[in-house]
Amino acid sequence: MTPNNASWLHYLAHSFEKMNDLDSALPHMEKASSLAKNRYLDCLAVVYSNMDRDADAFECYEKALANDPLNAKAWNNIGNIYGRRKDYDRQRECYEKALEIKPDFIWSLKGLANYYWRSKDFKKTIDYSTKVIAIDDKDELRWCLLGRAQFKLGQYNKAKEALEKTIELDQAACIAYEYLGDIYEELDEIKNQVFYYKKAIEVDPVHVAAYLKLGQLYKGLCDFKLAQYYFLKVIEIDSIEDSEYYSFAQDKLIFVNSMVKIETRPLNEEEQNELTGEVLNGLAYELILMKRFGEADELITTGLKKTPDLSYLYATKGMNFLRQGQVQPGHELYLQAISMSPDDVNLLQKYHYEYGRALRIDGQLDEALQVLKSALKSESEYVPHVDIEAEIVKAQEGNNSV
Repeated sequence: MTPNNASWLHYLAHSFEKMNDLDSALPHMEKASSLAKNRYLDCLAVVYSNMDRDADAFECYEKALANDPLNAKAWNNIGNIYGRRKDYDRQRECYEKALEIKPDFIWSLKGLANYYWRSKDFKKTIDYSTKVIAIDDKDELRWCLLGRAQFKLGQYNKAKEALEKTIELDQAACIAYEYLGDIYEELDEIKNQVFYYKKAIEVDPVHVAAYLKLGQLYKGLCDFKLAQYYFLKVIEIDSIEDSEYYSFAQDKLIFVNSMVKIETRPLNEEEQNELTGEVLNGLAYELILMKRFGEADELITTGLKKTPDLSYLYATKGMNFLRQGQVQPGHELYLQAISMSPDDVNLLQKYHYEYGRALRIDGQLDEALQVLKSALKSESEYVPHVDIEAEIVKAQEGNNSV
């Protein structure tokens, strides 16, 4: 009845949009905008954006801003286009311009929260996420972003509250479960760490990061069969060989698979030769902790043939001597390792710990205390302070037990 009524054409185009029929929506929105002297340019730009026609959308928004420079929505949506083009500085400028016009424009507040998260400016991520939540406290994505940023800044209690709020709003928020697991890792609460990583997998069975973290956790706990299971799940889910997750899991599996074998039998010569010096060093370290000193020495010897410049192999060989009560050769090998990597604070702390421990067991208590206190003062936390403190107490008590 009124084929040139811009308002009805506009409403009809929106109806097609809701049906996800963008091809039908577009001509009606174009006609409505033309008839209404570009009144519906914003709406037309949205249709173009949804059709991945960013250049046309950008042109519409520029025309809209020429007509009305205080159009906060247009500034925000141009920012979105810059973001898709990876021009993040201009994206931020557009969001800031929108907020100059309308300080509570929630979409630009959300955009800046995401921008600063990507930029690793976690304080500003918290600031903008908090502003969004003040307007809409049901925005689970911003609660989650807030918790993740607080975690990055070591604000674990605040992060827990934000992430728990995320889960209250969305029980399938697997990222929130994962980050809660990360918090409990920092707090050294293993049961809760496992619970939340497994919960992330429960709500999203292909959440590869949680599988990877469980693999790392069980590797650290020396439960190598479980570690093997979770690393294999990573590879099964993320089968793209050059992906970060796949490569990391594949690398860890080499060590874990070897440890599964070692738990039942020594590695044969062929198996040893397939491994890098770094992996052989890690395996030797585990064998020393299992008091299988001869097998450890064999792996170290193979490793030194492959990578004679790897300082940690000399340190591990030194540890092998120290753990068998041979203080002097162990000491000399550690010093050799340190001379090869003089700036390695982890290696230096490990040396002070192992050498001090050996001196204590050998009955050289004054020397042991001096060396162990050096380990405690180290900038590194490679050896947990609780382990060093336990050795210091034993030295003070004159305890020379292994």
